[in-house]
Amino acid sequence: MDKVRKFASIFAICLISMLIANKVFFMHQHTLPNGKILYHAHPYHKSNTEDPGKPHTHNELEFFFIEKLDLLFFSVFTGVLFIAIVKFISFFLESEDLLIEKHIKLFLGRAPPALQS
Repeated sequence: MDKVRKFASIFAICLISMLIANKVFFMHQHTLPNGKILYHAHPYHKSNTEDPGKPHTHNELEFFFIEKLDLLFFSVFTGVLFIAIVKFISFFLESEDLLIEKHIKLFLGRAPPALQS
């Protein structure tokens, strides 16, 4: 089981690293006929033209797929980051030295004092 977790962790790190490198090196834009500018990243053959959108074109299905793939990357990255933060925080909250009950005396089941006039 540990070998599977280790392999899955290394695979996930490599996959996310490759996706980040893809965004760094191949990010470009396309201006659609309706004037909307679409930014996305994928490997392509760069030409010597000034306009990064001219060397290649996409059809509507490709634009849709690329957009959903970017959304999936963002969602997975955010989810993994959220899980890591929760695990990190829960580790410290469950730590024997950092238990709240050791440092702060909790009084449960009793209302705070009230002033009577």
